[in-house]
Order: sequence, then structure tokens, then C-alpha cells
Amino acid sequence: MPPISEKALHYIWEHKLYQSITFVSDCERGTTVCGEVLVTGKPNTDAGPDFWGAKIIVEKLIFAGNVEIHRKASEWLQHNHHTDPAYDNTILHVVLEADTNIRHRETKKILLTGILNVNKDALLKAEQAINANAVPSAKKIYTHDGEANVAQRTSLNKNEEKHCKKESIGQSQLIQLFEQRLREKSNNIALLQAEMKGDEAEVLHALFLRHMGAKVNNEAFELLARSLPLRIVRKHTNNPEVLEALYLGQASLLTTPPEGYDPYFNRLKEDYFSSLQNTILPP
Repeated sequence: MPPISEKALHYIWEHKLYQSITFVSDCERGTTVCGEVLVTGKPNTDAGPDFWGAKIIVEKLIFAGNVEIHRKASEWLQHNHHTDPAYDNTILHVVLEADTNIRHRETKKILLTGILNVNKDALLKAEQAINANAVPSAKKIYTHDGEANVAQRTSLNKNEEKHCKKESIGQSQLIQLFEQRLREKSNNIALLQAEMKGDEAEVLHALFLRHMGAKVNNEAFELLARSLPLRIVRKHTNNPEVLEALYLGQASLLTTPPEGYDPYFNRLKEDYFSSLQNTILPP
């Protein structure tokens, strides 16, 4: 089988085209554990892990976080991910070859590795899909009214997004891009609604915070919404200071106090912990 590009691996992972995946807790000893991929996550087109918001179940425990993909596990070290805090929330390192153990930057625990088993058919399908979508993938769509600046996520490599202009693409391609983007948004909302058991208010809360995060922090803001149920927020709608404490606290922004004595910071921290008494939040 010919060498597999990392771009093809991204496509194979996103669409679950692999034959099987083996979860390894220690690559050097070959220790395997039982697990399953629940959600592959969404492609990240910015700096950081390749996929955001993935979910896996390992030994009956559910983990939510990010996924990084390489051909070999040692590429994690070659790319200096072991020194980058952006990869601290990685729950799974997906590879074809587990040639070394990778450890979390802070905890020093071995990062769970997923070894993909990929056949020729999956590789061919991935390469064909990548080649077919090479031109239509666009970060912005330009309409006859001018630059619409409609951001679009794609499953292609983040370094190969292109800007399409009116004169370089036809009207039919614009329509296809619009329909594709609309389908992706609709599917994402449907998945979110299913995860939240049809609670439309919770879905709106997550989407609103995602929008507030803009392009760079939308995934982080959505995870914040997931970790702070709307039922808790509603209890404090008449107290903006407590609401601020809740959101900052859940975002882990109340752990390190500023230099010197800051009474407002201390008050927010007290409000955060007092408002969560006898309350169990999602992990």
C-alpha cells in the first residue's frame, strides 16, 4: 500500500473509514485497552490539535476532548507538541505506527494512542475525496453583493484552504458551496440537539456561546457551555456578578490570582464556589 498522507488520515478519521482502531495505553509494552470512538470531533482549521470536541469511551469511561493525528507517534515530539499547552486537552493520539510513548505535558501520564488499521479501499476513497474537493473548498464565499465573508469549515488540511473569488468560480459552484455549508451547519445542530436530548434552550445556549467565541475560540466557548448547564445559569439571571463568576470559574480563569490583593477577584471566586454548592457539573 502506498504511503498515506496526513491529510488522507484526517479524512479517514473524520468519516470513520478505517477498518479498526486499537487503543493502546502503553506503546512500549503493547498494553491495549477496550474502547470505542463515539464522536470523531470537528476539524480544526487553526493552530492546535487536528480535531476538537471528540468523544471516546475507554474501559466504560467517557472522555471528551481533542484528537491529534500523525503517521508515527514520534511525530508528536518532532512537532514540539510536548511543549505546547494547546495540546494539554488531547485525549487521543491517532497514528498508524505507535513507535514511542507520548506523555502529557503537565501530568506526565502516557497519552492514550489509537492505532488505525486502514485498507487500500479507504485510502483510495480518501484521496479521491480530497482531490475532488480541492477547488470548491473555500474559507470565504464572494457574492454579487460584494465580499460576504462567510466562514466555512472543511475537512481539508488547515494549511490548504483557499479564497475563492467571483471571477474564478461559477454560479453553480457558489450554490454548491452554500448548500454544503448549510448541510454542515444543519447536521451539527442536529447532533448537538441529540446530545442534549432535544433541549432547545440548551442547544441555543451552546450555539450562542460558540458564536461569542468567534473563529479562534468557538470550540472552547462551546465546551464551556456544555460544562455549565443552563438550569444553573437561570438561577442567577438577576445577578450579573455571579454569572460572571460562573463562566470565568468554569473556564478555569479563577484559579490563578493576579499579583497583589484583588478584592473583586476574591469575591468572584467566592461567588463561584458558593453558587456551585450541592451542584454536580458535567466533566
